[in-house]
Amino acid sequence: MLLRSAVTAALLLLTIQSNSQGVVSLFTSPQGCSPDAVHRPGHLRVSEGVIARLLLTHTDPVYPPNIVRWKTGDSVVLRATIGKDGMVEHLTPISGRKVLFKPAMDTVSHWTYRPFIINNCYPVEVDTMITVNFNLNDAH
Repeated sequence: MLLRSAVTAALLLLTIQSNSQGVVSLFTSPQGCSPDAVHRPGHLRVSEGVIARLLLTHTDPVYPPNIVRWKTGDSVVLRATIGKDGMVEHLTPISGRKVLFKPAMDTVSHWTYRPFIINNCYPVEVDTMITVNFNLNDAH
C-alpha cells in the first residue's frame, strides 16, 4: 500500500500543467469536476518554481536600516502554506540571517497567489518554499 501511494504521488507530481491564462492545474482524471472522479488531497507540496508562476501580487522586502551597513545582499528561505484562496496562511523561516526573518515573513504574508487547482476544478492548499531576496539597492 505504501508503494502504491508513493507511485500515485509521483504520477500526480509529473502531471502539473499550466493553461493559457497561467492557471496551474493538476490533471489526474479525464472525468472533469465530478466529486467522485478522484480523491482530492487536503494539500500538496509544490516546487518554488511552480508556485512563483502563480504569484499575483507582491512587494519587495524592506532591508532593515540597522543592517544596511553590512553592504551585502541577503536571502531568506521560508516554508509556506498557501490556502485554497491563494492567501499565505503560514510561514516558517528555514535559512538566512535571523535578523531578516521577520522582515521576510512580514513581506511574504501580504503576497497573493492564484489558487492551485487540481482536475481543473478543485482548489487545494499547497506547501512550498519561498526565497526572499534582500537587495541592498532597495535599502531605505
